[in-house]
Amino acid sequence: MLQTLKNYAISLFAFTLGRLFYWYGLLRYGKVMPPGKVINVDPSTIVKSLEFTFFIRKRLFYCSGLILGGDWDQTNYTVYKLHSGLFQSFIDRYNRNIPFHESKRFKENRSAEYYENRYTPIYESIKKEGFSIKRGVLDTVDKFTVCIGRNGEVFFLTGKHRLAIALSLGDGFKIPAFVCCRHKIWQEFRDHIWDLKKRGEITDDEIVQMDHPDLMDLVDQSYSDAEIKNRMFSRKQEI
Repeated sequence: MLQTLKNYAISLFAFTLGRLFYWYGLLRYGKVMPPGKVINVDPSTIVKSLEFTFFIRKRLFYCSGLILGGDWDQTNYTVYKLHSGLFQSFIDRYNRNIPFHESKRFKENRSAEYYENRYTPIYESIKKEGFSIKRGVLDTVDKFTVCIGRNGEVFFLTGKHRLAIALSLGDGFKIPAFVCCRHKIWQEFRDHIWDLKKRGEITDDEIVQMDHPDLMDLVDQSYSDAEIKNRMFSRKQEI
């Protein structure tokens, strides 16, 4: 009970802090994404991790929509080096039908039976219906969160099991991700693209062809998800 109340207090604090940062951001930047809004990330593009940083130590992963400068995005930690065994054991189980306890890469603290009972129903649900997320203010579920560096690189922060499931599902599955933080330089780039669009110097098609999930909120809402996906797919085919 005490731990639940503590989690609620942290979530409420993060909710409030996120909105304070959002209002502050509106005064400094042109196109700030509201806290709590998600982007759809291709799991294969997530390479680096920020798990051993102040984002974790200070529990900032509860927040959403922060804009920070500095060198926090200059890291050499890779998510695959940290969790390759977990990812491979999920791929073995769901792509190759090798049980968790028989996978040579399964080295988790909990038992293979726990993973089977816990994650197989989740895998089946996601495979059938796609990813879903909870948006409640006091939601204490371990959300899938990322940060975006100065050059637009997407960094993993929390949700390694969701990432493992997404990787085992293969191409075509995107993960709805909360953006904990954007680098100040990347936010300024978003603002620049937004200014170009307002002046008519860049089109929605050209923004979509940039193929970055954190720019899709700049595209006119008359574009459907299917249209965006088709344009992104066409560009990949050309490449």
